[in-house]
Amino acid sequence: GDFAKTAILVESPTPAGFVEIGSVQSQPMSRWITYILQRSENIQSEMIAKLVSKDLGFDGSFESFDPAFKRALGTTGLDFTGVRVRDASGLSQLNMVSPKFMAELMRLVNAEFADFGQIKRSLPIAGESGTLGGRFKGDIADAAGDIFAKNGYIIDVHTLNGIINAKDGTVLTFAIYALGDTGSDVRDAIDTLATAFYRCGNDLSNE
Repeated sequence: GDFAKTAILVESPTPAGFVEIGSVQSQPMSRWITYILQRSENIQSEMIAKLVSKDLGFDGSFESFDPAFKRALGTTGLDFTGVRVRDASGLSQLNMVSPKFMAELMRLVNAEFADFGQIKRSLPIAGESGTLGGRFKGDIADAAGDIFAKNGYIIDVHTLNGIINAKDGTVLTFAIYALGDTGSDVRDAIDTLATAFYRCGNDLSNE
């Protein structure tokens, strides 16, 4: 409210003799990441991006997300050619992130590069948890429990990106994008394709 607009933040040591009557701490980042990925929580995604931007010396604005994102991932060896990031939730139609980039990013997540192991542990599991808990049923239920992925949706764009522990033991990373007026059954089609990856396993590997 109006009071908050004029509030001044002062940081200093607690004077001797003062008694602490309360304190508030953020949840650990690991819990934030799990919540965001499991529930596809857009607001917290944006807040973390702002914190990352500020921590890297930028101003925390949406305009800063692209350079902050690329600097934060600068040690990964990922190719940022053509990549453009305008928000952290993925809702902006100005974002430009290719399926190849996402598949390569998921390869690093699977390898638990740096701190990416937390992302791997937080991904929704097909047929079991998060936004994928109600998917991969019926004829494609054999892939349940072995596909770990983040789904996405904005108008005319449906995506699924993640990791597959294939039927033959092969580990695959993948990115599926369905663009345009795809119809109401696009999600089932994406899940069916991901299940085909699961069943094919090493037949799809580049190695």
